[in-house]
This record gives sequence, C-alpha cells and structure tokens, in this order.
Amino acid sequence: MESELSLCHIRKWLSRGSPIDLGMQDMPMGDLAMAVTPQKAPLISHQIILSSALIVYGTQHAQVSTTRRGYSMYGESLVRLNAALSEPRCYERDELCLSVIILTCLEMLAPTDPETRLKHTIGLERLIELRGPQAYCASQPEVFNCIATMLLSATLRIETPSIFAREDWKVALRARCQDDAIADQELHDLFADCTVLAARRSARQLELERETREQKALVIRVDVFAWKDKWQIYPRSICVENTALDVPNMVDVGLKVYEFPREKAVLTYMMYNTVLLHVQRILLSVAAQQPGSGEYRRDLYRAQEVEAALEICFAAAFIWAMMGAWETLGGRDTSAGKWMVGVLSSNGGEDLTKLL
Repeated sequence: MESELSLCHIRKWLSRGSPIDLGMQDMPMGDLAMAVTPQKAPLISHQIILSSALIVYGTQHAQVSTTRRGYSMYGESLVRLNAALSEPRCYERDELCLSVIILTCLEMLAPTDPETRLKHTIGLERLIELRGPQAYCASQPEVFNCIATMLLSATLRIETPSIFAREDWKVALRARCQDDAIADQELHDLFADCTVLAARRSARQLELERETREQKALVIRVDVFAWKDKWQIYPRSICVENTALDVPNMVDVGLKVYEFPREKAVLTYMMYNTVLLHVQRILLSVAAQQPGSGEYRRDLYRAQEVEAALEICFAAAFIWAMMGAWETLGGRDTSAGKWMVGVLSSNGGEDLTKLL
C-alpha cells in the first residue's frame, strides 16, 4: 500500500506522455515485484521511480520510515545503474537512458544535493550525444522535446553550449517533425541558440564579442516574437485570464492566472517565455559591460526579463520554467517572489512552493 500511495502522489507532477509517465505504465506494483533477488531483478528505471516516489512522499508528509526505505532503495538502484553504465556501448540501451532521465527529473522533486541534478543532466546529455541525432528521429517529438527542454535549462545554468545548437542535430530533429510539431522544434532551436550566447567566456572574449553577442541576441528576440505571432493564430493557443484567485497581501503585481484548454499549450507558452527570459538576460549581461552609456538599455532589458518571468508565473505549471522565473524575481525576500508563492498556493501548488 505504501508503494502504491507514493506512486500516486508523484503522478500529479507528471505530464501525460512524459518519459516518467511512460516508464510507469508497465511498472509492477507491490513490494515483492520490486524486490531484487539472485533469480530476478526489476528494471533499474522502475526501481528508481519507486525509490524516488517513496522519498518524495515520505519527505513531504514527514513519514520518516517511508523516506528511509526510499533512500535505501535509491542507493541500491544507483549501484546497479553505475555498474550497467560501465559496460561497453551502454549508451545504446534505452533502459539506461530512461533511468538517467528519470533520475534527473525526480531530482527536482526530491533534491539530494545542489549539484546532483546537474551531474545527472550532464551525464544524460553525454549519453544522448553518443547515440547521435538519428537515434531520436523515430521517437515521438513531444517525448524527446520534454527531455531536450530539461537539458537546455541545465546547460544554461552551467554556461555551456547545448548539443542541440549544432546544425546536424537541428536538421535531423526538424526532419522528423510533422506539420503540427515544426513550430515546437523551431522554438527549441531558438532556446538552443541561447545556450551558445550564454556560454562562459573569458573577460577578453566578452569584450571582443560584445557587439556580436548583442546583435545575435537581438536577432533571436525578433525570431521569438515572430514565432509567437504565428503560434497565437491557432485556437489551441488561446488562454483565459482568471482574476478571481484570493491571494492576500499581494498588491504589488497585477494578479492574474492563465488557464489553457490543453496542457500542451501551457508547456509551449512557458517555453516561449523561458526563451525570452534568457534572451533578455544575455542582452542585460552585454549592456552591463557598458557603464553609463548602457544604463537605459540595462533598465529596459531588466524590465523585459521580469515581464517574461511574471508571464511564466501566470501560467504556473512546469517546475523547470518556474525555477528560471524564481531566480529572476529574486526569491522569497522580494514582493514579486512572495506574490509568486501566493499565486502557486492559491492555484493548488502548495507542494511546488516547498521546492522553490
């Protein structure tokens, strides 16, 4: 019963058709089915899902025994995963890639260490890179884009260019898209281009490339705005503002929450604003290199960055996007950060606010 309850608890965090959701569909229930014996062992991905579910549920509900059991199983699954990853050509095994994907995603819900999620993400990108873009051309675009979004967010955080910014990846991933998926891939390509401009540089490089970076960032911003103009034409992108939420003591920011008819539209809208937010950060960093003459532009870029962060909050749904907005708004110590927590709590996201 404990296992089933924990798995049901984490399902509320999952998008339908996401890698973890798909991994849970054929997962056996019950402690005996998940036990590791000399005769049989569950899939590593299933063991990781259950252990993480136990940790999340036990931690958030102050159930120490459940949390301990989860960490014990989690350690056992990591030992099995590390042994499997040491085998030659391990990257060709879908089960291992899925296991690392699940580790990376669930680290957001049950953080074990500030750097662990990034380490998992770097390892995952390496596995995907070794397989090459052709390995993913037959996969469902929605599933792969979920993984790519997580990787792009991580590469921005560690200031390294993403593999998805490479031309061979762009060409291969676009070629697999049907008409209704091309727009999503275009937005992912723009996100990937941001990782190149945001990559760590020496002081000398920053000075030499200042004007070039600014011009490229401005081009990306124009392309992002043009992308949104096309996307808004379709009825599936329409959202409704809900201004009826009761969030006390939050008067510094105009209160509204967007309601979309389809989860896919929410994800796309948050992705759009996440790309725009990071473009503005790049422009702000360039303007910061120009004391005095760049003051007006700094104020403008900062205001536009905050605006994108607030738009993410209005659509509050996906953790990876909320974390970027949280960083821009300044956390719990600012009025905007307090407002963000208030909106999430009023919109049924109390558990999510504990993760921020």
